[in-house]
Amino acid sequence: MIQSFLYFLKKNNWLPVIWTLLMCGLFFAPSSDLPKDPGFPGLDKVVHFGLFAGFVFLWQYRVPSQKLLIGLFAILFGAGVEFIQEWMGNGRSFDGYDILADTLGATGGWLAVYLSERYFLKESC
Repeated sequence: MIQSFLYFLKKNNWLPVIWTLLMCGLFFAPSSDLPKDPGFPGLDKVVHFGLFAGFVFLWQYRVPSQKLLIGLFAILFGAGVEFIQEWMGNGRSFDGYDILADTLGATGGWLAVYLSERYFLKESC
């Protein structure tokens, strides 16, 4: 089952583009469009982690020869988003903890690719 999913990722190059556009939509939406009570403290950090883990995971399957560059870009992208949110003046603000969550998520995505390639992906894919 996991092998089938990884094979699907390798063959569907549009997934990382859709994921990236989704992230941009979420990151640059005005604060008035976001839920006021997320349910529990720190949920936004979990979301940042998951978005960047998914970003790195999907892009590394799309461009497997550029794993390090994708990871570095993800970290810079996360930091850049925070600066842009501060500058945009739409109710969003800079948060260094978001950058930390983005960086940890990017690292988690890289690790997920490494583990999936090592333990689940067969040469036949």
